[in-house]
Amino acid sequence: MQAAVLGLVGGVATAYSIYHHGHKSTLFSRYCVVLSVFHLSEYVFTALSNRRSLQPDSFLLNHSYGYWGAAALSWAEFSLEYYALPMLKNVNVSMIGVLFCLVGEVIRKAAMLQAGNGFTHRLAMAKRPDHKLITDGIYGFCRHPGYTGWLIWSVSTQLVLCNPFCCVIYAFNET
Repeated sequence: MQAAVLGLVGGVATAYSIYHHGHKSTLFSRYCVVLSVFHLSEYVFTALSNRRSLQPDSFLLNHSYGYWGAAALSWAEFSLEYYALPMLKNVNVSMIGVLFCLVGEVIRKAAMLQAGNGFTHRLAMAKRPDHKLITDGIYGFCRHPGYTGWLIWSVSTQLVLCNPFCCVIYAFNET
């Protein structure tokens, strides 16, 4: 059901973006596409890299109240500025945000694939006997590429929406 809803939201948002290409209203539909792709790909890449931890929660839709609170705040900021300060909404800045979201996704998904069973959505409180420290590949460039990709992706979602307030809040909250 989660995949169906995410696919429907992503599909409708993509169609809207194509039909209304270049209009400021497409910023929110781009955001919906980015959000849908992120949550769908979390499940798919968990299935590819760490099947034993695959579960419905792997979509990360129930990430936390803070996650959805931050999302609701960003939607409120977007709506307020869209009607009261439309000059803040720039289609080109939004596309830069989409590109950075893609960068964050690639970094995070590369970390998931390389870590395999070592990458889970759960915090580990103790070292598993089969745990192996990875120091090459994406982990050779960045100690925590999963979190780094998440940081880039989450802050960039606010560039997609052209939300200056939430962009700063997301950046400081995630670091």
